[in-house]
Amino acid sequence: FTDNDAECDDNNKRTMGDKCVAGDCDYSGLTNCDDNNECTTDICDPKLGCIHLHNTATCEDGNVCTVLDTCDQGLCIGGETIACDDDNLCTDDNCDADAGCLFVPNEVACTDSDVCTVDDKCGGGICLSGAALDCEDQNACTDESCHPMDGCMHTANDLNCDDNNACTEDSCDQDTGCVFTPIDANCNDDNACTEDSCDQDTGCVNTAIDDSCDDEVDCTVDTCDADKGCAYTPNHAACDDDVACTVDLCDAQLGCVHLATDNLCSDDNGCTDDTCNANTGCLFTNNSAACDDGSDCTTNDVCSGGSCSGTDPKVKVYDSNLGVVTMLSCGGGHDGFNFVCNYLGYGAATGVHPSGDYQGGGYCWAVGEADGHINQKYSGCGGGCTHYSYIECYKCK
Repeated sequence: FTDNDAECDDNNKRTMGDKCVAGDCDYSGLTNCDDNNECTTDICDPKLGCIHLHNTATCEDGNVCTVLDTCDQGLCIGGETIACDDDNLCTDDNCDADAGCLFVPNEVACTDSDVCTVDDKCGGGICLSGAALDCEDQNACTDESCHPMDGCMHTANDLNCDDNNACTEDSCDQDTGCVFTPIDANCNDDNACTEDSCDQDTGCVNTAIDDSCDDEVDCTVDTCDADKGCAYTPNHAACDDDVACTVDLCDAQLGCVHLATDNLCSDDNGCTDDTCNANTGCLFTNNSAACDDGSDCTTNDVCSGGSCSGTDPKVKVYDSNLGVVTMLSCGGGHDGFNFVCNYLGYGAATGVHPSGDYQGGGYCWAVGEADGHINQKYSGCGGGCTHYSYIECYKCK
């Protein structure tokens, strides 16, 4: 028997490539029972050959979206689906079997965690802030702001309240708005006689109160001046004591003062001393002073018993008052040499003593004052005079 290398069968399913070698059937390799299924346990039975037993091993089902895959009946069954959640409202989360988790940006409504914005909306995978929240509270004196967490804030600001009235206290009430409180003390004008108050509309009012001014002087008029204070005006008329020769005055400190004034007492008589008694009035006391009795024919005139008299060295020659009328007409004159004559006036030839100066007719005789003669003072009588000069004449001793 000659050895050959023919193919043979060693009756063992586990071997392969059986071939005669040295007269014996030998294998060249082991049988590969791997069915590439991780869910089977591959064995080779010498008699039965490859056997693929199902197992429950962990496996990979080829879907990245599952985890904890396990074998069942020879198949890899996907386990739990992975959680594709990026906690981002602005992405749509899903899982692709090949690519895995996908986070696709969306444009849904969102909140940017800032309560001071409204109508927030997703874009580009993030929450985009919307318009600013309107925090206007319709209160002019509050300052509006917004806190990202607390929202609208309304802060009262007194500086927003100004009524341009210096005597009001301007403040802001967060609920009602500006409050303007009149403060009377702000209107103190340091004037003791005014009543100081604050008017919310017009400002300070300083009302003069006359009754608050009293200097306890009866003759002053006590008033209050809103600018200057108390005024005490002397009222001299209130001090009238019905005494004609006193000057009645009101002194702002002393009250009524009655000044006796001698000049207010005059009886037009040089033979009396005129004085004023503040209580009883004028006193006219006879004196013995030298005087002038008005007669050119007397000398050594002196006062006595309230009248003036003197020694008479002259003899009266003509006196119109006694009915003996000396008339000087324009047609001629009377030369009374050494006569002392007093001119009495002009008048008609009635023998009655005239009064006043001559006002009509022509020019008539008058008494010459230079030499004491009865001289013609005016000339050119024309048609003659119907009035006469009245004189009285004395012949000196």
